[in-house]
Amino acid sequence: MYRDFKNKRCNVKFSYDTYEIEDHPFLSYNIASHVKYLIVGTFPAEKSRRKFNFFYASETNLMWSLLLNIYGGCFNFQSGKEAVEERVKFLSENAIGMTDLLLKCYRKNKSSKDEDLYPILWNDIFKILAKNTDINTLILTSRTNICGALGLFKTLFIQYDYPVLELEKNHLNVLEGEFQFENRLIKVMVPYSTSKRLEKNSNTSFEKIIEMYRYSFGIQH
Repeated sequence: MYRDFKNKRCNVKFSYDTYEIEDHPFLSYNIASHVKYLIVGTFPAEKSRRKFNFFYASETNLMWSLLLNIYGGCFNFQSGKEAVEERVKFLSENAIGMTDLLLKCYRKNKSSKDEDLYPILWNDIFKILAKNTDINTLILTSRTNICGALGLFKTLFIQYDYPVLELEKNHLNVLEGEFQFENRLIKVMVPYSTSKRLEKNSNTSFEKIIEMYRYSFGIQH
Protein backbone atom coordinates (compact mmCIF):
# COMPACT_ATOMS: atom_id res chain seq x y z
CA MET A 1 0.00 0.00 0.00
CA TYR A 2 1.30 3.44 -0.92
CA ARG A 3 0.92 6.28 1.55
CA ASP A 4 1.49 9.89 0.68
CA PHE A 5 3.37 11.67 3.50
CA LYS A 6 3.50 14.94 1.64
CA ASN A 7 2.83 17.97 3.84
CA LYS A 8 2.89 15.83 6.97
CA ARG A 9 5.36 16.86 9.69
CA CYS A 10 7.87 14.23 10.70
CA ASN A 11 8.79 14.28 14.40
CA VAL A 12 11.57 11.71 14.18
CA LYS A 13 14.85 13.06 15.56
CA PHE A 14 18.16 11.73 14.37
CA SER A 15 21.28 11.65 16.54
CA TYR A 16 24.81 11.24 15.26
CA ASP A 17 27.91 10.01 17.02
CA THR A 18 30.62 12.60 17.54
CA TYR A 19 34.35 11.87 17.48
CA GLU A 20 37.04 14.16 18.85
CA ILE A 21 40.78 13.70 18.48
CA GLU A 22 42.61 14.04 21.79
CA ASP A 23 46.28 14.05 22.77
CA HIS A 24 47.23 12.58 26.11
CA PRO A 25 47.14 15.59 28.48
CA PHE A 26 49.87 14.76 30.99
CA LEU A 27 52.42 12.23 29.76
CA SER A 28 55.03 14.88 30.54
CA TYR A 29 54.89 13.36 34.04
CA ASN A 30 58.30 11.82 34.69
CA ILE A 31 58.35 8.32 36.13
CA ALA A 32 60.83 8.21 39.01
CA SER A 33 64.03 6.29 38.22
CA HIS A 34 63.63 3.90 41.18
CA VAL A 35 60.10 2.76 40.27
CA LYS A 36 59.50 -1.01 40.47
CA TYR A 37 55.80 -1.19 39.59
CA LEU A 38 54.24 0.44 36.53
CA ILE A 39 50.44 0.84 36.46
CA VAL A 40 49.30 0.87 32.83
CA GLY A 41 45.89 2.16 31.74
CA THR A 42 44.30 3.07 28.42
CA PHE A 43 43.65 6.86 28.30
CA PRO A 44 42.44 9.52 30.78
CA ALA A 45 38.80 10.18 31.51
CA GLU A 46 37.07 12.91 29.52
CA LYS A 47 38.21 16.36 30.69
CA SER A 48 34.92 17.40 32.33
CA ARG A 49 35.06 14.28 34.52
CA ARG A 50 38.55 14.91 35.89
CA LYS A 51 38.97 16.60 39.28
CA PHE A 52 42.65 17.23 38.61
CA ASN A 53 44.96 16.88 35.64
CA PHE A 54 46.46 13.48 36.38
CA PHE A 55 45.77 9.76 36.17
CA TYR A 56 42.57 8.28 37.62
CA ALA A 57 41.11 11.67 38.48
CA SER A 58 37.46 10.81 37.84
CA GLU A 59 35.10 10.59 40.82
CA THR A 60 33.99 7.21 39.45
CA ASN A 61 37.46 5.66 39.75
CA LEU A 62 38.66 3.95 42.91
CA MET A 63 42.39 3.84 42.15
CA TRP A 64 43.61 6.42 44.67
CA SER A 65 41.36 5.13 47.45
CA LEU A 66 42.63 1.64 46.71
CA LEU A 67 46.29 2.68 46.86
CA LEU A 68 45.75 4.46 50.18
CA ASN A 69 44.16 1.30 51.56
CA ILE A 70 47.20 -0.72 50.53
CA TYR A 71 50.04 1.66 51.38
CA GLY A 72 48.44 3.90 54.01
CA GLY A 73 48.44 7.68 54.22
CA CYS A 74 45.95 10.30 53.10
CA PHE A 75 45.55 13.08 50.56
CA ASN A 76 44.79 16.61 51.71
CA PHE A 77 43.78 17.84 48.27
CA GLN A 78 41.14 16.46 45.91
CA SER A 79 41.48 18.96 43.08
CA GLY A 80 43.91 21.31 41.40
CA LYS A 81 47.70 21.41 41.14
CA GLU A 82 48.17 20.49 44.81
CA ALA A 83 46.28 17.21 44.29
CA VAL A 84 48.62 16.30 41.44
CA GLU A 85 51.74 17.13 43.46
CA GLU A 86 50.53 15.01 46.38
CA ARG A 87 49.92 12.00 44.17
CA VAL A 88 53.21 12.29 42.31
CA LYS A 89 55.00 12.32 45.68
CA PHE A 90 52.95 9.35 46.90
CA LEU A 91 53.84 7.33 43.80
CA SER A 92 57.55 8.09 44.13
CA GLU A 93 57.58 7.18 47.84
CA ASN A 94 56.06 3.79 47.04
CA ALA A 95 58.15 3.02 43.92
CA ILE A 96 55.10 3.16 41.64
CA GLY A 97 54.81 4.72 38.20
CA MET A 98 51.78 5.36 36.00
CA THR A 99 51.29 5.57 32.26
CA ASP A 100 48.74 4.84 29.52
CA LEU A 101 48.90 2.87 26.30
CA LEU A 102 47.54 5.59 24.02
CA LEU A 103 49.21 8.90 23.18
CA LYS A 104 46.43 10.05 20.86
CA CYS A 105 42.97 8.69 20.15
CA TYR A 106 39.47 9.40 18.89
CA ARG A 107 36.95 9.79 21.72
CA LYS A 108 33.36 8.89 20.86
CA ASN A 109 30.53 10.99 22.28
CA LYS A 110 32.73 12.38 25.10
CA SER A 111 32.71 8.91 26.65
CA SER A 112 35.38 7.65 29.03
CA LYS A 113 34.69 3.96 28.35
CA ASP A 114 37.52 1.93 26.82
CA GLU A 115 35.23 0.75 24.04
CA ASP A 116 34.66 4.36 22.95
CA LEU A 117 38.37 5.16 22.53
CA TYR A 118 39.93 4.49 19.12
CA PRO A 119 43.75 4.37 18.90
CA ILE A 120 45.71 6.77 16.71
CA LEU A 121 49.17 6.82 18.34
CA TRP A 122 50.56 4.30 20.80
CA ASN A 123 52.73 4.84 23.86
CA ASP A 124 55.80 2.63 23.56
CA ILE A 125 55.83 0.77 26.88
CA PHE A 126 59.01 -1.05 25.88
CA LYS A 127 60.92 2.25 25.67
CA ILE A 128 59.74 3.03 29.19
CA LEU A 129 61.02 -0.37 30.36
CA ALA A 130 64.37 0.22 28.64
CA LYS A 131 64.75 3.62 30.30
CA ASN A 132 63.53 2.56 33.76
CA THR A 133 65.54 -0.56 34.48
CA ASP A 134 64.17 -1.10 38.01
CA ILE A 135 60.65 -1.80 36.74
CA ASN A 136 59.90 -5.48 37.23
CA THR A 137 56.09 -5.54 37.23
CA LEU A 138 53.41 -4.14 34.94
CA ILE A 139 49.90 -3.83 36.39
CA LEU A 140 47.28 -3.44 33.66
CA THR A 141 44.10 -1.78 34.86
CA SER A 142 41.55 -3.32 32.49
CA ARG A 143 41.39 -6.77 30.99
CA THR A 144 39.00 -6.31 28.08
CA ASN A 145 40.36 -7.80 24.88
CA ILE A 146 41.05 -5.41 21.98
CA CYS A 147 40.00 -2.11 23.63
CA GLY A 148 41.11 -2.50 27.26
CA ALA A 149 44.64 -2.11 28.61
CA LEU A 150 45.28 -5.83 28.23
CA GLY A 151 44.00 -5.91 24.66
CA LEU A 152 46.04 -2.84 23.68
CA PHE A 153 49.16 -4.29 25.31
CA LYS A 154 48.74 -7.54 23.38
CA THR A 155 48.43 -5.48 20.19
CA LEU A 156 51.71 -3.75 21.05
CA PHE A 157 53.32 -7.19 21.32
CA ILE A 158 52.05 -8.00 17.83
CA GLN A 159 53.40 -4.72 16.46
CA TYR A 160 56.87 -5.62 17.76
CA ASP A 161 56.53 -9.21 16.53
CA TYR A 162 57.08 -10.47 20.08
CA PRO A 163 55.87 -13.93 21.19
CA VAL A 164 52.24 -14.13 22.32
CA LEU A 165 51.81 -13.00 25.92
CA GLU A 166 50.51 -15.97 27.91
CA LEU A 167 48.51 -15.23 31.07
CA GLU A 168 46.88 -17.53 33.59
CA LYS A 169 44.14 -16.78 36.13
CA ASN A 170 45.20 -17.37 39.72
CA HIS A 171 43.21 -18.07 42.90
CA LEU A 172 42.26 -14.37 43.22
CA ASN A 173 41.14 -14.12 39.56
CA VAL A 174 44.17 -11.98 38.77
CA LEU A 175 45.57 -12.74 35.32
CA GLU A 176 49.32 -13.11 35.59
CA GLY A 177 52.26 -13.98 33.38
CA GLU A 178 55.74 -12.83 32.47
CA PHE A 179 57.97 -12.08 29.53
CA GLN A 180 61.66 -11.63 28.90
CA PHE A 181 62.75 -8.08 28.12
CA GLU A 182 66.40 -7.46 27.38
CA ASN A 183 68.22 -8.98 30.35
CA ARG A 184 65.36 -9.15 32.85
CA LEU A 185 62.02 -10.85 33.47
CA ILE A 186 58.94 -8.60 33.59
CA LYS A 187 55.83 -9.75 35.44
CA VAL A 188 52.42 -8.83 34.04
CA MET A 189 49.50 -8.63 36.47
CA VAL A 190 45.92 -7.90 35.37
CA PRO A 191 43.48 -7.42 38.26
CA TYR A 192 39.98 -6.02 37.77
CA SER A 193 39.39 -2.43 36.75
CA THR A 194 39.17 0.21 39.49
CA SER A 195 36.12 1.78 37.84
CA LYS A 196 33.05 2.03 40.08
CA ARG A 197 31.07 0.85 37.06
CA LEU A 198 32.58 -2.63 37.42
CA GLU A 199 31.93 -2.74 41.17
CA LYS A 200 28.34 -1.61 40.64
CA ASN A 201 27.52 -3.98 37.78
CA SER A 202 29.09 -7.15 39.13
CA ASN A 203 29.45 -9.18 42.28
CA THR A 204 32.91 -7.73 42.88
CA SER A 205 33.44 -5.74 46.08
CA PHE A 206 35.94 -2.97 46.73
CA GLU A 207 37.61 -5.25 49.29
CA LYS A 208 38.05 -7.93 46.63
CA ILE A 209 39.68 -5.45 44.24
CA ILE A 210 42.02 -4.27 47.03
CA GLU A 211 43.04 -7.88 47.59
CA MET A 212 43.77 -8.33 43.88
CA TYR A 213 45.96 -5.22 43.73
CA ARG A 214 47.72 -6.06 46.97
CA TYR A 215 48.72 -9.37 45.43
CA SER A 216 49.76 -7.65 42.19
CA PHE A 217 52.12 -5.39 44.17
CA GLY A 218 53.59 -8.44 45.90
CA ILE A 219 52.30 -7.40 49.32
CA GLN A 220 51.39 -10.21 51.68
CA HIS A 221 49.00 -9.85 54.60
